[in-house]
Amino acid sequence: MITASTNKLILALCICALFPAQIRSQEVSGQLSAGTAEKSHANKPLVTPEMQTGKPEAGKRVKVVPDGYAATNIYHSLYLPEGHRTDKQYPVLVEYTGNHAPNLGSTGRVKDASLGYATARALGAIWVVMPYLSEDGRVSEIKWWGSETKTMDYCARQLRDICMHYGGDPSALIMIGFSRGAIAVNRLGLNDERAADIWLAFHSHDHFDGQFRWSA
Repeated sequence: MITASTNKLILALCICALFPAQIRSQEVSGQLSAGTAEKSHANKPLVTPEMQTGKPEAGKRVKVVPDGYAATNIYHSLYLPEGHRTDKQYPVLVEYTGNHAPNLGSTGRVKDASLGYATARALGAIWVVMPYLSEDGRVSEIKWWGSETKTMDYCARQLRDICMHYGGDPSALIMIGFSRGAIAVNRLGLNDERAADIWLAFHSHDHFDGQFRWSA
């Protein structure tokens, strides 16, 4: 059922997807490195928070290593919006990074993602950056897919935890991505019926159609 609040969220996401020039002054092929300052409409810098260790809390972006992954390099980052409360539900932006591509300023690593931050700020949303798991489930891939099944299993488990413990709204899960992450909207987000059923909406930036030259 599409509620008034859902319609409002979709409208807000569409507006944010345009990213007006006044809230973006510096961009590297769609993915800003952590710590890059942006100019907001109030002429104040918008800075992607660096990932920290510690417990998740409002206005902070933290590294989360789930149970069973301590001996691997698998983790995701979690940002809770300013004023976050445990008795309230929030939309969740789920970001997947681009490939490791130094010429584009993209490292492919979870910790360096920042596409979703401005949108999360505008929506008052939770922002999480998920990894691509390798075939053995122990390495966070920085180029292409690894195991699509393990990646989506990890994502589904962590989203359940975020919705249960941090007020994520299971009816407002939005997948976003840059370059490889834009392709992931289809390749991972619509991988099968179980995966497709997770999402309310998608926001892909750059390379969604793959490596094609379109004629007029």
